[in-house]
Amino acid sequence: MGIKSSHDDAGGRERGQNTIFCFTMDAIRICHLGDIGEPLRPFQVDAVGPVDLLFLPVGGKYTIDAAGADEVMRQLRPAVAVPMHYRTTNLGFELDGVGEFLRGRTVRRPLTSLQLGREDLQSGGWVALLSCPAAGVVDGSID
Repeated sequence: MGIKSSHDDAGGRERGQNTIFCFTMDAIRICHLGDIGEPLRPFQVDAVGPVDLLFLPVGGKYTIDAAGADEVMRQLRPAVAVPMHYRTTNLGFELDGVGEFLRGRTVRRPLTSLQLGREDLQSGGWVALLSCPAAGVVDGSID
């Protein structure tokens, strides 16, 4: 399912529209926020529904930043979150690092892959930081 959203906090007037994708696979509800540029509106929260695994941008500049991601985490309360769209050593344009978003959270890192079972979802409220050597994220310490 695709849910309309904005790529900026000006209703899409600066960077256009974005689509949030939600789907269920192996009984796990997954939501990928894409390049969302503002926290969710109530109708979007309702349309997304419960989330087990959330992919959300945290790097700011062109998407939500750590504070915006915190707001989305409060709105959706996912069992597991995977941050994306943040500064790495091999990135050629300016974004914030992932450190501010990770601060105060339970983080499992560096993960080369993510396999989830019901027990992982029931413990909930943790962040999976995936390693990506090609992007310059190996140990999850990119700030």
